[in-house]
Amino acid sequence: DKAFPGYKNISVSYYDLKRKIETSEEWRTALKSRKDVYLISDRNTGKQYVGSAYGKDGIFGRWVVYLTSGYDKNENENGKYPNKKLKELVEEKGLRYIQENFQYSILETFTDDVSDEYHRKRIILERSFIN
Repeated sequence: DKAFPGYKNISVSYYDLKRKIETSEEWRTALKSRKDVYLISDRNTGKQYVGSAYGKDGIFGRWVVYLTSGYDKNENENGKYPNKKLKELVEEKGLRYIQENFQYSILETFTDDVSDEYHRKRIILERSFIN
C-alpha cells in the first residue's frame, strides 16, 4: 500500500491520498520530483477539474494544499483566481464534501528539465479538452 504505483496509475480518493502522503516516504519523494497535469473528479456530480503543478515541491505541494483546505487559496493566474467554482464548492458545501467525493489522478507528468512555459501550454490544452 505504501509503494508508489507509478504516475499513470494514480487514481485515489481524498482519504487514500492523504494517508499515502502522510505515511509513505516513497509517495512523497515521487510526487515532489515531477511537474504534472492532474485531474480532480467529483464522484458525486461527475464534474472534473484539470490543474497543473510545477515548482519546488511539484504535485506534492499542490495536493497537500488541496488536502488541507480543499483548494489553493493563493493560486493566481494572470491576476485572477483560476478556479472560482472549486472555491465556491468548498465555501458552499465545506471541506467534508471534498473529503467524501473527490478523486485525484495524474494525466501527464514532466521531469524538472521541462520549462514551466511548456507546462503552462499543456495545461491550457488539457483544460480545453475537459471543458
